[in-house]
Amino acid sequence: MAGIDESALFEALSLLGNLMVARKRSPVHLVVCGGSALIALKLVVPTTKDVDVLATLQDGELHCARPLPEWLQEDAAAVRKSG
Repeated sequence: MAGIDESALFEALSLLGNLMVARKRSPVHLVVCGGSALIALKLVVPTTKDVDVLATLQDGELHCARPLPEWLQEDAAAVRKSG
């Protein structure tokens, strides 16, 4: 699997957001860590291979991200296949 740099990370997340809107999904707030979080915060420049989701944020409270909603897994898989 090729690495994900800042440009590819933001493109993938934008595609995921657009797909969620098109499919009329409810908004979801993800708490991420690892390389993708560092890239998003512009703290590092290297690439990563994935987005590590620790939790979801709902009504100001953190909830375990496992399992992610099935629809979110399906939408993420569709974005992965398009790239």
